[in-house]
Amino acid sequence: MLAALRRAGFTVFAATHGNWIVDSYLYGFALQVATLTFDTQEEFADMADQVFLPQIPADRYPYLSEAAAELLASGYDPANEFEVGLELVLDALEGLRTVSCDG
Repeated sequence: MLAALRRAGFTVFAATHGNWIVDSYLYGFALQVATLTFDTQEEFADMADQVFLPQIPADRYPYLSEAAAELLASGYDPANEFEVGLELVLDALEGLRTVSCDG
């Protein structure tokens, strides 16, 4: 990872920061997926209906309730979040390449 970042023009410090960022994202996502109690979008939807949604009263948590309802109605699959997050991390790394972050 460091070699790829250095060859792409990152300073030593920026490459080190980038390595930590990517490493943290990958391990964090892997840990989160490993501890989930569902494997498919269908299992997620069933669990949301039976467990999560009853604990989210719309009058107390209107935005969370709204998001849950809309996402479940759309067939949302949390497994797709990896790509979204990775794209954000990579975009942030591109900006880091041109910034001096030594020290």
